[in-house]
Amino acid sequence: MNKLKIIAILGIATLILNSCRDKSASPSAEGGLPTEGVFISSLQFAHEGMQIGSVQTLAFEQNITCNGSLQARPNAKALLNAPLPGIIQRIYCQNGQSVKSGQTLIEIGGTDLIDLQKDFAEAAAQYGRLSSEYKRAQTLFEQQVSAEKEFRNIQSDYQMARAHYRGLKLKIEALSLSPEKIEAGEFFAVYPVKTPIAGRVSALQLSIGSHTDGSVALATVIDPDRLQLHLKVFPNDLEDLREGQIVRYRLANSDSQHIARLHSIGSAVNQDSKAVDCYAALSEHRPQGALADQFVSATIVTQSDSIQALPSEAILQTEKGQVVLMLHKQDDEGFLFVSTPIKTGRQYNSYTEILEAPAHGQFLTAGLYNLVL
Repeated sequence: MNKLKIIAILGIATLILNSCRDKSASPSAEGGLPTEGVFISSLQFAHEGMQIGSVQTLAFEQNITCNGSLQARPNAKALLNAPLPGIIQRIYCQNGQSVKSGQTLIEIGGTDLIDLQKDFAEAAAQYGRLSSEYKRAQTLFEQQVSAEKEFRNIQSDYQMARAHYRGLKLKIEALSLSPEKIEAGEFFAVYPVKTPIAGRVSALQLSIGSHTDGSVALATVIDPDRLQLHLKVFPNDLEDLREGQIVRYRLANSDSQHIARLHSIGSAVNQDSKAVDCYAALSEHRPQGALADQFVSATIVTQSDSIQALPSEAILQTEKGQVVLMLHKQDDEGFLFVSTPIKTGRQYNSYTEILEAPAHGQFLTAGLYNLVL
């Protein structure tokens, strides 16, 4: 009797155990997570910072990296020189000051200025006298009253005086002085040095009373709103360059990216830098904080096309080749991924071109560092 009870109890226990096993397997049978593939729990997914994404269409670029600087355009930089030696009498500007076109920045005087005005006044008087004599001699010659030789001598003296007068007059006008006032006997103690462009003053190192002979620039004026990129490109990269290509550049100590467009490609190697000088026009207003001669790092886009790509982190290297983890199922417990072979192409920034992969689907794209297949 006791033996029969023991057998009955064992039978009931077996039935209960089988019933429990059927219930634990039922979620899979009813659409839960299957047992094949790579399973990642919801807790692990969140803890590892994992993300799911799909294949993206990206602009894939081929670039040339180079360095350079911001420089003033040819018509946006002026070197101020003294056209006539003299002594610095007055200084009306300082470094960093904003000035207008035609504004007087420096005044220079001295004996050279006085001598030039004296020579011009004398030349003007002689030219006036010979002009009258020439007209009179020409009339007499046309009336056949005077000899041709006498007329030619007067004509020669007149032409020489006229050339001398006009040459000195141009020098006076180059000093921004009035020839008419000097002819009338009104001399100037100083002449002005004016800026031909608007901009900001730099490289001013003058003192009142110092002498200048015109061999060294007195100051520089740069228009900071008319800058361009001066790029130094290695000769072996030159064949990929075309005018109009986009240039992305960053100022020194800045993460902000700005756009320019290549407009000039050099044809000779700079012997100092061993590179080819190229220039690009800024496609926007001067970046905030940009200064002339400031260092920049640049990337020239030589080719651009559209590709299908995934983050490079999403691609795993296995013994059988490269694979990605494609999402198969997801529920409250976690995610089930299927290892899917792919073929890859070029790499750009943090993305890799996908040549062959499922056209549709979602993939594990981030947080794969600790996964081992």
